[in-house]
Amino acid sequence: MGAPAEFRAHVEATRQSREFPVLPENAASLDVFLRMATQWVVAPMGGALGMNYASLRWIMELTVPPERHVRTLEDLQVMERAALEVINARGEV
Repeated sequence: MGAPAEFRAHVEATRQSREFPVLPENAASLDVFLRMATQWVVAPMGGALGMNYASLRWIMELTVPPERHVRTLEDLQVMERAALEVINARGEV
């Protein structure tokens, strides 16, 4: 792994906690992801389909500098795919 040993140790130590470390370069992407909490598209018969990208664009325009939009979108798509796997596996929607 590319993360420093101290960071990996901190992550492991806080794994059971509700708190978790966020690298500075990921803070903006996480902030947008959390702001999108109520903006998920749900299938009529249940199951999450993904984030509402119209809402995502609006939130990014308000909170992320334009030069970081592509990077932020790429980060969010990684988080979205991971979240969809967990949400749909648990049947939470």
